[in-house]
Amino acid sequence: MRRVGVWLWLSLTMVLVLVTCNGRRASQGLVLGPLVQLDAAGHLRLVWWTDRPGQAAVRLESAGATVVNATSRAWHAAASPPLDRAWQHVADLPALPAGARVAYHLLLDGVDLTPGVTYTLRVPPNTFPLRLAIIGDFGAGTQWEQEVHDVIAARQPDLILTAGDNAYGRGRYDEFRARVFAVYGDLMAQMPFMPAIGNHDNYTQHARPYLDFFVLPENAWRPRDRERYYSFDVGDVHIVVLDTTDPLAAIGERAQDDMADWLAADLAATDKPWRIAVFHHPPYSAGQHGSHRRARDLLVPILEAGGVQFVFNGHEHDYQRTCPIRGNTCVAPEQGITYVITGGGGAWLRPTGTDWFTARAMSVHEAAFLTLERCRARLEVVDTSGRVVDTFTLQRCSSQYLPLSPVRCRLAFGPHPCVL
Repeated sequence: MRRVGVWLWLSLTMVLVLVTCNGRRASQGLVLGPLVQLDAAGHLRLVWWTDRPGQAAVRLESAGATVVNATSRAWHAAASPPLDRAWQHVADLPALPAGARVAYHLLLDGVDLTPGVTYTLRVPPNTFPLRLAIIGDFGAGTQWEQEVHDVIAARQPDLILTAGDNAYGRGRYDEFRARVFAVYGDLMAQMPFMPAIGNHDNYTQHARPYLDFFVLPENAWRPRDRERYYSFDVGDVHIVVLDTTDPLAAIGERAQDDMADWLAADLAATDKPWRIAVFHHPPYSAGQHGSHRRARDLLVPILEAGGVQFVFNGHEHDYQRTCPIRGNTCVAPEQGITYVITGGGGAWLRPTGTDWFTARAMSVHEAAFLTLERCRARLEVVDTSGRVVDTFTLQRCSSQYLPLSPVRCRLAFGPHPCVL
């Protein structure tokens, strides 16, 4: 009996060793990702994390296999293992056919990190239509968040934008992993996911986890502001993503390189007919927080002068759409900016009211979808049941607003808003 007990003990020990070794072997590989991002020119890049260093690469399966090597860095974070000591890899992809679907695999030292799994990249089109999905205040780890995700997945947009408060409650590393990547990881692997910073994201080390996770355009002038706010192009659409936390607070009259100066120069430099801005704190709101006066005073005049047609915000946990506004007054659709609060992405809802600028307001979990065509933009807001709860259409090329000459167009409406 004693001999049987010894053999039983040895057998259990060997099983435990094998399970432990197999578990360690299974855990070696992909930790997080892939995540699709864009640079300032709209070129695609892939980001992923592994639990060990090595030569990382992505193999693209279109038109014959193409292997693109990644740059890598050690990635130490205040997170649960294995993310606490992972390696981050970034691969800038070559030009791919616009609108194509491209299968790809992630490699480490030539070995497929996910054997049996093929990812599919959906390349944004460079012609119209372009379909955007915009969500705000979403990363709360709720069933509502999952339901909004499902609405977006069903519609398959070309690009996802966020209006901030990506990871509740304080934008920590583990909150991003559990409440952003765990929910939106399937879509992040397919299409560009381009976020804005919200106040909850900024609570942890001034958005350090956010800045570590996302690899965003670095076209802000101040080195400390790079990736906090940025702009990029997709076809004939120019998108500006601003940060209304620290950079908005730092805007001053004496500075010549702050976010306000950068924004004015950025919009003046683009010739894209469609111009979209995304940031967290709304300049116009009839919700619990109300209109953010500093955003209204410092950003709105620049957005108006720069020919922006739509602004998307969050912060309020509701949905609101304003009348088109210019000079703090409701105007014809083609003459003003329409402000959309899409704060029903998954956090708890709050009641909303109305004000002089309110066109639509409701307390609902939702996602906003903006389809941009050559001369028309159509906004559709969809709740978690799949029902369209609001629509708005803007005709950019409306004949009554066409200029008599290019010179008059530039003087009246800013640089090139009416180019057909």
